Amino acid sequence: MMPKTVSEPRSAADLVRRYNGGERDFSGLDLTGLGRVEAHLPGINLEGADLSGKWYEDAEPTSLSGANLEGANLRGANLRNTQLASISEEREGWEDFYVSITHLERANLEGADLRGANLTAVELEGANLKNAKLRNANLRDANLNYANLEGADLYEADFTGTDLTSADNIEKVKNVLNAKLYDAKLSEDQEVAIQKLRLRTE
Repeated sequence: MMPKTVSEPRSAADLVRRYNGGERDFSGLDLTGLGRVEAHLPGINLEGADLSGKWYEDAEPTSLSGANLEGANLRGANLRNTQLASISEEREGWEDFYVSITHLERANLEGADLRGANLTAVELEGANLKNAKLRNANLRDANLNYANLEGADLYEADFTGTDLTSADNIEKVKNVLNAKLYDAKLSEDQEVAIQKLRLRTE
């Protein structure tokens, strides 16, 4: 029997239509240039898919801002420079502050390329970020409680205001001393672990 071939969605609307029709496996596909995918897509399989923030002449880069990908499989996916959060604010103050929250609770992001991705205020509780590439990612105000950070590369990642109090394996991450942890929420044990890592490098 010939292996099933899956065609690449032509647009965000096409992806959502196919998902609503019962299709779940979009693994390994080129999903760049779809535009904004703001939909309820829990359990979707995007393993190895390319969702990076590439620009095409007549296509908007793929954005997952506001999408619900709870429990999704994004293992090894390319999410480099992808917009996973959308923020707008008026210059006069915070009364018009708006965040379009993306849900990635319990998502499998093992080995995913998230370099430079915008993950502001994204819900990542219980997500598997083992060996994920988070270099220069913006994780401000994100929720990483119970997320597995083993082997994740945090070089220059911004965790300002991020809730890490119950994150797992923070002592096993890479380049934590180069991460921006100003005002990050850390448990006492995590602060001790980071301090020990700092002493080892001095």
